Amino acid sequence: MIKATTNFLIVVIFMFILKFVDRCKCLWTMYVLTGLVAVSFYFVPTEVRPVVFVFAQTLFAGDYYVVDTYVPELLPTPTRNFGFNFLEFISKIGSSIAPFIVDLGGAVDPGLPPLVFGCVLLASSISFIFLPETKGKPLPQTVREVEDECGVTISGKIRSQLLHS
Repeated sequence: MIKATTNFLIVVIFMFILKFVDRCKCLWTMYVLTGLVAVSFYFVPTEVRPVVFVFAQTLFAGDYYVVDTYVPELLPTPTRNFGFNFLEFISKIGSSIAPFIVDLGGAVDPGLPPLVFGCVLLASSISFIFLPETKGKPLPQTVREVEDECGVTISGKIRSQLLHS
């Protein structure tokens, strides 16, 4: 009941937050935060682990909501359905592998599976600094429109600031 309630609340919170916050920055922040919380599960005392677990799981649910909002806005019309469904397919592969990580890692140490998942999230968060921002922009209609947005990424902004300093 607690897990379902927190998952519902995080989605409602993000429905509100995404009206005001850049999606790419929000995704990057959420993935880093979720990764850090999941990694911290390995290091916290056993008594605190249930709270950290529920918090990490809630953040995972929020990550999925934000990704599912961002991806369709990122892809151009001709490839939107294929791209979104391909990414869902990849996520299902991860869902298929996850029980093996939990079973094998959990046999060694119960904190190992969240550590692995947290490290994967931290590594994957790097990709978001290279993706363009979509908030407040019309959906791209062609691949060319997406390619033209390359300078409007977190990394592009940092690079331009460094070059102009």
